[in-house]
Amino acid sequence: RFLQRPMEPSYVTGQKRVGKTSLARTAMAEARAEDHEGELVTGEILWGRVAHEDPRRAMSQLGRAMERIVLGGIDGEAPASADYDGSLAPLMDLLDVARDRNPMRRFAIFIDEFDEMPEALWLHGDLAITLFGNIRALTTSTNFSLLLVGGENMPFVMERQGARLNKFNRVNLTYFSRSKEFDEFTRMIRGPSEDVLTWHADAISAVFNMTNGNPYFSKIICKQVAAAAVAERDGDITAREVERAVTR
Repeated sequence: RFLQRPMEPSYVTGQKRVGKTSLARTAMAEARAEDHEGELVTGEILWGRVAHEDPRRAMSQLGRAMERIVLGGIDGEAPASADYDGSLAPLMDLLDVARDRNPMRRFAIFIDEFDEMPEALWLHGDLAITLFGNIRALTTSTNFSLLLVGGENMPFVMERQGARLNKFNRVNLTYFSRSKEFDEFTRMIRGPSEDVLTWHADAISAVFNMTNGNPYFSKIICKQVAAAAVAERDGDITAREVERAVTR
């Protein structure tokens, strides 16, 4: 979606600790690797870095953070910084400048913890209408794409403002599915230690059964298994080692 022309915006939602941020970063890295012309500029904004008790101030800081990413990808003399007090609209003018100077240059930004913004920015009022109107307009630019990442509150945000973001593709990230994704789960368990530890099939099933396929808690168990294997100088991992790790 980042590499398509025109680019397509997306949002990722799911429970905490299932790997939403990791997915976003990996997608960005893969897109840069596949961008053989080297014209894709990517950036990450953590909402906590721009958050402020005053929603209007938070919106302004978000605009400046996005501006810095775009400015970093504009050839020649950098345009003057704009005023984002109450609107992200100046970013559209900046994207026009970027397109004029380099028609092939494209920008992809992902905003992490997007659903932690104050309610005044998404629930009601002129500021919320303006912000999501700006986001909708920005993603119509042929050289710009957004990836919004959020947790449990994301469905509420999208339910309220989804009509303005109807062009966004939804990615719902949940636990690994035993029936459809067990091979991927197995690679996640075996991959990091494949040169050191031998994970038997019953051990991988035991990790899955203990966590129901949650990647975060699966990694916690694997860390304990690996620590015990080092201490005991035994790299053969069975369900018994997994059960002992869970007990510890």
